[in-house]
Amino acid sequence: WLRGWQLPEALEKLTSVRACSPRIESIRAATADLLTDGQPVPVTVGVRRRGTARTAQVAGLDVGWHTLLDLEENPADSVYNNHRLEITRELMPGQYPFKFVIDGKWCICLDYPTYQDGGNVNNIISVLPRDSQDSAKRQRLLSPTGDLTADERQMLSTVLCPWSTHTPSVHMP
Repeated sequence: WLRGWQLPEALEKLTSVRACSPRIESIRAATADLLTDGQPVPVTVGVRRRGTARTAQVAGLDVGWHTLLDLEENPADSVYNNHRLEITRELMPGQYPFKFVIDGKWCICLDYPTYQDGGNVNNIISVLPRDSQDSAKRQRLLSPTGDLTADERQMLSTVLCPWSTHTPSVHMP
């Protein structure tokens, strides 16, 4: 991307030189994080306790599928006897898949959007940036045809290669 190539072309070149499987969406998201405000946003996910469930956790979000985060009862909801269990995370703008784990059983919650990921159905949450200008830039960069402007290329080059031994000509065509 730094050399003036479209991202799909750069990814194809990379994978032809070395067998690897970087996700193009992750590269786009990381680029958008570097070129925008990059400030995390507090996001709360939760589920209403039903029946005799003893443990409620969530997987996914920003910690991956192998880490389970405990949900805590929201004290404000307990006054109204809602028994809502939740967790608040500081997340960068983007989309995060997740699933609840209630007493060891993985499940989705119909209070959140879902999407099909291979043979699995997961919940997903979209985190929007705080700034509307950043939102438009993120949308452009995250789109399948999104490309960097010349100024963005220069900025990325400076951020990713700050060494004085690197000149812009190393990264530019």
